[in-house]
Amino acid sequence: MNFKLFFFVFFIGILFYTKCCYCQSI
Repeated sequence: MNFKLFFFVFFIGILFYTKCCYCQSI
């Protein structure tokens, strides 16, 4: 299993999730 790829996808997912929540809070 490629842990680097998993971590990258996980990081991008968290980034978009926090970005979405930040946009909704405004």
